[in-house]
Parts: sequence; C-alpha cells; structure tokens
Amino acid sequence: MFSINNNPRKSKIHKVKLQIPGDVKYELHSTYNLLLKEGYQVLSILNIKNGGIIVYRHLYEDTNLYEENSIVLKIRLITNKGTVFPEPYLYAHYISARTTIDLADIFIEEPIRNLGLGSILMKHLLQIAVESQVDKVTGLMVSDDSQHKAKQINFYTKHGFDISGNHLLWKKNT
Repeated sequence: MFSINNNPRKSKIHKVKLQIPGDVKYELHSTYNLLLKEGYQVLSILNIKNGGIIVYRHLYEDTNLYEENSIVLKIRLITNKGTVFPEPYLYAHYISARTTIDLADIFIEEPIRNLGLGSILMKHLLQIAVESQVDKVTGLMVSDDSQHKAKQINFYTKHGFDISGNHLLWKKNT
C-alpha cells in the first residue's frame, strides 16, 4: 500500500504544503503546467491513494530531444499532506553512438523506498530505450550490504535485466 503520510522514520524527506490545503487535483494541474512552462517533458501522471505522481524528464534548453546524451527522470510526488522532497530520480546516458543507455543512478530517499517509485522510473527508462531504438541498457549494481543487494537483484530481474556479478544488462526484444 502506498502511504508516506505517517512514516515514523526520521529522514531527509520534507513536504511543501499544497497551495490549496487538501486539493491534490489542483496541485497536480498546477505542477503539470509549471513543469511544462519550465521546459520539462511530462511523461505521465498517475493517481495514487491520497495523491498523485508526475513523472517528468529534464530537457536541456538548446538540445533536440534526439540529440541529448543524458536522461534525467524525476518523480514529483504529491500527497494530500504536501509535495514530497527530495524528488526520486533516475540518471542515465547514451553511449556507443546511442546504441546503449548506461544507467548511472536511481536515487530514492529511505522512507519512500519500496513503494514502487523505482519501478515507475525504470519502466519509463525502458520505454525511452525502446522508443530510441537502443539495443541495450547497461549499468553497475552498487550495494550497501547483502540485504540491499538481494533487493537490487529482485528489482532488476523483475524489469528484465540479466545480472553478472555487479553488471546489469537489458536487451530489447527482437
């Protein structure tokens, strides 16, 4: 179940109050328009219990989308209690003449991990990979401990990656 409103763990997470208290719909609409105005590409808007998620991509001002080397995906998480910061993000970049995307980092602050946000980011990255006609997505797993590594293995295999040691490989279906 997706709920961060009553998480007892201390963290770096903080919430910014909604413009109109309790009005998530207004906040989603307002944030959507702001992101577009600031030059971001909104990839999706998802409704969740007591809130919503906006997945968006950072675009560089003077660069054509199909010439960009970096892929920065972020999640704006809005609950009925406020907008959650810092935002979860995924960073990747094209390599090998844009035939490969290299996954550099997925960052989600501890109290909002294991809520499906990483999967949302990964699904969007793999969709970009297919649309960009790349052959594969690669990366390295860096784990804090054996429990973290087990969770990472589960996460990446769930999304179709092969794992060899710490190396990740996803190949598009041909």
